[in-house]
Amino acid sequence: MTLMTPDAAVGTDRRPPEPPVPPTHDILLVDVPAVPLRRPGDLVGLTLSLAGIAAVLVLAVYAPRTTRAVSGDVATALAVVRSLLLAPLTALEGVAAYLVPAAVLVAAVSRRALRTAAGMVLAAAASVLAAVVLLRLGGHLTVVEGVLDPAAPAGSELVGASPYVAGLTALLTVAASDMRHRAVPWTLLWVVLGVSVIQGRQTMAGAAVFVLLGHAVGLLLRYLLGAGSDRASGPALVRAVRRAGLDPVRILRRDVPADGVRAVAWRVRTSAPVGYPEPRPFGLARPIPEDVGAGTSPPGDSITVDEITDAVAARAGMADAADQDGARDGARHYAAWDTEERRYDISVLDGDRQVLDYLGGLWDTLRIRGLRRRGGSNLRENAGHTILMILWAQHAGVRTPPLVGVAAARNSVIMITAHIPGLRPLADLPAEELDDTVLDDVWQQLRAAHGRGLSHNDLDARSVLVDAGRRVRLAHWDHGDTLASELAQRIDLAQALVLLAVHAGPDRAIASATRSLGRANLAAVAPLVQPVALPASTRVALRPRRHLLEDLRRNPAQLVPTASTEPARINRFSPRTVVLVVVGGVAAWVLMGSLGSEDVASAISGARPGWMVAAFLLGMVTYLGSSLGLVAFSPERLGLVRTTLVQLAASLLALVVPAGVGPAGLNLRFLQRRQVALPVAIATVGLTQLMQFLMTMLLLVSTALLTGSVGTLTAPSPVLVIVVLGAAMALMAALALPPVRRWALAKVRPTLAQLGPRLSWLTGHPSRVALGALGGLLLSAGYIAAFGASLAAFGDTLPLVTLAITYLGASAAGSLIPSPGGIGPIELALTGGLTVAGMPYGTALSTTLLFRLADLLGTRTPRLAGSPRSGAPR
Repeated sequence: MTLMTPDAAVGTDRRPPEPPVPPTHDILLVDVPAVPLRRPGDLVGLTLSLAGIAAVLVLAVYAPRTTRAVSGDVATALAVVRSLLLAPLTALEGVAAYLVPAAVLVAAVSRRALRTAAGMVLAAAASVLAAVVLLRLGGHLTVVEGVLDPAAPAGSELVGASPYVAGLTALLTVAASDMRHRAVPWTLLWVVLGVSVIQGRQTMAGAAVFVLLGHAVGLLLRYLLGAGSDRASGPALVRAVRRAGLDPVRILRRDVPADGVRAVAWRVRTSAPVGYPEPRPFGLARPIPEDVGAGTSPPGDSITVDEITDAVAARAGMADAADQDGARDGARHYAAWDTEERRYDISVLDGDRQVLDYLGGLWDTLRIRGLRRRGGSNLRENAGHTILMILWAQHAGVRTPPLVGVAAARNSVIMITAHIPGLRPLADLPAEELDDTVLDDVWQQLRAAHGRGLSHNDLDARSVLVDAGRRVRLAHWDHGDTLASELAQRIDLAQALVLLAVHAGPDRAIASATRSLGRANLAAVAPLVQPVALPASTRVALRPRRHLLEDLRRNPAQLVPTASTEPARINRFSPRTVVLVVVGGVAAWVLMGSLGSEDVASAISGARPGWMVAAFLLGMVTYLGSSLGLVAFSPERLGLVRTTLVQLAASLLALVVPAGVGPAGLNLRFLQRRQVALPVAIATVGLTQLMQFLMTMLLLVSTALLTGSVGTLTAPSPVLVIVVLGAAMALMAALALPPVRRWALAKVRPTLAQLGPRLSWLTGHPSRVALGALGGLLLSAGYIAAFGASLAAFGDTLPLVTLAITYLGASAAGSLIPSPGGIGPIELALTGGLTVAGMPYGTALSTTLLFRLADLLGTRTPRLAGSPRSGAPR
């Protein structure tokens, strides 16, 4: 029988006793004081809000009846609810409209967040002002009026009307950075919007526009003024380091300026235990201190300025050169020493920096074939992926700084790694230490990672580290992949080859790669040596050595004769392709959307068929003029008919490649097939284009003289004068910059050098000069005449000089964006040029479409007629 102790018999409280209060610890922290942050995510949100406003306006243009019908259907469907719950909804609307802003402002002032409170008031005022301006524009712009006009009669503007909603949205957007309970005020805002739509005081599209407007203004003000920091700092950082398993005595910030001006020494006292505490029994669990709001601190924790310790002197104890450099990966870096004076390195990932990394990785994944930048859309997912990559790399036998602890605090994740003495980036190694052993070790570490299915995906100078024993270690596995494809691993090898070539020279890099990979594998990597596969820092290091990549591709081909020296196509698209697609899409959308307007319909219905046929026939003359110039300046005899057919084929080619690029290339190929040497062919094409430009200028001057416009010639409108002068000033300003001037000279000098001998040859053949001049005149006159005939088809005319200036200027402006066939930009430029010259918009658009349609038909009809000649001997 078990006897009960007296204490047990008397005791009535069966709850387990409270654990003893842990002792406090005093830690030296040298860090940068918290300052308001400008979050990149705010700029991303601002861009999305503006895009949302544009999308709503687009819907209002193309589906005005739909947007109004949806609002009407909602109001009709909820009419019963409006009649039954009118009083409660009105009361709730008043609470949301008046009490929510006051409560949010009072809360900010009580937290002494005066900067945030001022930003809230400023954002609300700016949003209301912007909304009022937008409403005033509604009386002049049909698009805005169709979106913002409420369904109810005018004069029923109450609290739910748009300007106030925009101001309330902006206020809550600025307050969200420091607000703990965000769901309540935002829910009330949605109630206000719903009530206003139900009561017919604004449309659903109008509500969306003003919410997005207020959100955009709030994000802009929040970015300009800076938001409160929710990063782990001070006691929260120290507690997280202890939770990760480290008992520090001092923590020093590494990535601050070398002079330590901004660094401050603090004394942090905390009772946080080392390691993750065991779960408490049910009923005694308390909130984890790090999960409490950013403005609170656990009881017993304190932080005070250390007046004795000098921050500069404290940081001077870090001997490694890498410790004096600023962080280049967006993380915060610290050095910590435990009670036994062992040093550790700490990396702190902050959530406000993750949006740029996520967008950059997403862009690379979409743009580069076979490359998958793993990770997540938030901080925890990214940190988990990085931890997995480090641990898997260690398991694969790759030397990397060992991970010893992780923890999370507030909006930050702390990762602690063992400190490796003497660790330096590859770029900081002196030339005498960068021997073949180090180069070969880079390849061995990569092969060990690739053998377990890993890829690094971001090998640059800061990722390849060398310790005091001259052993290579690979770091920064943030963008790596655990299930890497063969292409991704080859991209790793290409990045390593270029990196070693930059710092050790191409010959030594290729020799090391040949020893470690073999000739065949090196030859397979060579086509991937191209800028799109390289990290940004490596591309910057390559700028002074422009021909290095070409040398790296050519040298392996000499070792393996069957290897290709051409770059492999690994990019799905380029930024230029995105710009072309967007510009072309916008141009097509604008043009197609304008076809349904009454002005355009009226102009098309009154078109004259005779002038339309004349525009088509005059456009055909341009092919004869283009072929005459090529025949005149070619040293070999070219048939006029065959050359004209080549110009037709070049026009077809221009429909699928940027204007000017495809035709010039086809003409060069045609001349080479006629036994003309490539340098002479380039000079011939350049001379033809030069003559066409000179004849165009001569045609303008001659027209002005013959029509008596000299002395009385005036600009079609002041706008056109401003545009021309602005373009000329922009060109002169660009040429005043030495880099732009050097780039222009580099582009022009080879052509000018090749034109010299051809010009000397032409001085002895005046008949060829005359024939080339005739071709240039026919080309320019044909285009201008076809453009004038297209305008005459709709019953309008312009003075000849004005017509020529309008066509030539608009065509040149539209050709600046090299879309296939110039489709899109040229149509917009021609339409805008005619509008500036005084033509009605409907006539200008109809003229442009007729002229471009005649040009496109002219490229196809004669080609069909000439197709039987395609089999003629060359």
